[in-house]
Amino acid sequence: MPTPAAQSPAAPDEGSNMRVLPLAAPEARRLPLPPNSLVGREREVDEVSALLMRPDVRLVTLTGPGGVGKTRLALRIAGGFPPALAEVAFVGLAPIADPALVVAVIAQELGTTESGDLPLRETLVRGLRGRNLLLVLDNLEHVAAAASELAFLLAECPRLTILATSRIRLRLQAEHHYPVAPLALPSRHRMPSLPALERIEAVALFVRRAAAARPDFALTKDNAHAVAAICRRLDGLPLAIELAAARSNVLSPQALLDRLTNRLPLLTGGAGDVPIRQRTLRDAIAWSYDLLDATSRDLFRRLAVFAGGCDLDAASAVAGGTPADPGDTAAIDQISTLVDHSLLRQESTGDRLRFRMLETVREFALGELVAAGDLDAAQRRHAVYYLDMAERAEAALLGPDQVSWLERLDVESDNLRAVLAWAVDAPPSATDGLETADAEPAPPATGPSPDASPAPSRGGIGLRLAAALWRYWDMRARLTEGKGWLDRALAGGAAGPPDARAKALNRLANLETDLGDYPRAWALFEESLAISRRTNRMESIADTLNSMGLLAAMQGDFARGRRLFEESLIVRRTVGNPVGIAMTLTNLGSTVNAEGDHVRAWDLLGQALALQQELGDLRHAAYTSHDLGEVALDRGQIEDGRALFASSLDTCLELGDSFGIAYALHGLGRVALVRGATPEAAARFGEALALRREMGD
Repeated sequence: MPTPAAQSPAAPDEGSNMRVLPLAAPEARRLPLPPNSLVGREREVDEVSALLMRPDVRLVTLTGPGGVGKTRLALRIAGGFPPALAEVAFVGLAPIADPALVVAVIAQELGTTESGDLPLRETLVRGLRGRNLLLVLDNLEHVAAAASELAFLLAECPRLTILATSRIRLRLQAEHHYPVAPLALPSRHRMPSLPALERIEAVALFVRRAAAARPDFALTKDNAHAVAAICRRLDGLPLAIELAAARSNVLSPQALLDRLTNRLPLLTGGAGDVPIRQRTLRDAIAWSYDLLDATSRDLFRRLAVFAGGCDLDAASAVAGGTPADPGDTAAIDQISTLVDHSLLRQESTGDRLRFRMLETVREFALGELVAAGDLDAAQRRHAVYYLDMAERAEAALLGPDQVSWLERLDVESDNLRAVLAWAVDAPPSATDGLETADAEPAPPATGPSPDASPAPSRGGIGLRLAAALWRYWDMRARLTEGKGWLDRALAGGAAGPPDARAKALNRLANLETDLGDYPRAWALFEESLAISRRTNRMESIADTLNSMGLLAAMQGDFARGRRLFEESLIVRRTVGNPVGIAMTLTNLGSTVNAEGDHVRAWDLLGQALALQQELGDLRHAAYTSHDLGEVALDRGQIEDGRALFASSLDTCLELGDSFGIAYALHGLGRVALVRGATPEAAARFGEALALRREMGD
């Protein structure tokens, strides 16, 4: 059987390949006539129509956040349903608040009169049993308790099919759940041609509604970027796009975009012939929020502090608890409630489920969080959770789980940036008196404990987090971003304890080394070393001596570099740090190789590589393999050098380590040059040079 879309072909949008679905004639179909055409949604219309024509499907529920276009989509699907298969009726439930009235409203709309000797639902069943009917029930979310009545009707009326719209699932056995997503959006990374841009659903809707507000409006090369950005800023939410486009009578796209930093105050003034809850975007979201119980409202507000979403552990911690216990279903149930109410979207990232608010919804939730006086507490829990994650990641990036931790930090980049912005921009008074000048609270061993005492200050969180993320920024070649955060964190003066400041100074100096500002890097290292010696932090002393040795060697002062590495190695062996010992052995081996002692270099680097492989430290093992390749070339062992560089390249490619990739490519270029393969050497050097330029090295 052909789908309704196939039986009712849509006329193409003039000047574009975007299909604008025509309005279905209501005739005797008991459907309200929409005020304008549905733009896009071809796939959804076809898929839901096909579902409804399956004999085993009796109930389809269209769910989604307020303003996503569920009602308009349902009307289009019902209007295109083949008359030969069923009659169609529409029942709007938004005006009623009592679930007990749902059956009465359905009966009234279908013209069923109550019999004195039968309950109303029995009379309704008798009238429906002989009819092939597609019944559209709109806005069920606030009367969802009537779901059992719908189940009764479906069980007693075998020819009845229901198409429902709701912000929550009905959770009936017969239900086929169809989430309605926001409209397709243009890519952030590649701007399509003007005709292709206008065919993207969100843009097409904006252009059509803007033209209704201002007849001379058209998409042009001058306003295309602003229009695309507006649609992305509004998450592709149709109601938000329509409300924004309506402002085109007084605002250009760029002026509109500039005013969308705070979306909700601007997105008002919907048409007077739509329900009040849809005349402003705030009202549309508040309609869903008001349906929640008090516990779910608390969670919804607090989740607004997440930027870019969160997983279940993070949500549980920020809600006021600890990372979710696998045996505790309370957090899962609360998250499920928000997903069911279309206030959270569920996304899959690798083996972890994440939950994200549309940005317009998040702005509403933040406003409610501020009004509840809970913003500061939620932001602190958010910050402590991600500080703990970053400090665990810092150590894990030197072990066998490097790849998975890199990917996890990639996913959480927006949250990490949000915490840094909250912490490093804190006023000096925001230390809260919670830290002493001499001791930093140790990070929790098994997870964040937001109520632990003493708690880190905002300034202390900023220092610790920026320092902990240094290795991640280095491995992802985000040197300038890392330098910016560390500069801002250190600008807080005395905020945070001395050891946190010493570590942050060291990490900033490492980045300045990579960026080529050697004088500043040396001064920062000296300041860090002085603090560590004063507080007798042995591991910090060893770390800084090692970094200073690298800087000296990079500037050609190999003798000074060797002395610094040897001093660092003594301290690291004293405190028993195998990861640090291996690093310093690598650096010392490379330095004595530069001094011409290839035999000692081979031995030192071999010791380092064996230790790194035992520890599972893939990244540093790759760097040590590279350095062994350099020694092999210096000793005339060309094939050994090629194999070592190739091994280093493979690991760095797996890790996405741009620095390591560039080093290995350079090494392979040297091998090709020694072999006389000049074109291959030039290609390898060119690749390495392009990477280094891209990183700002």
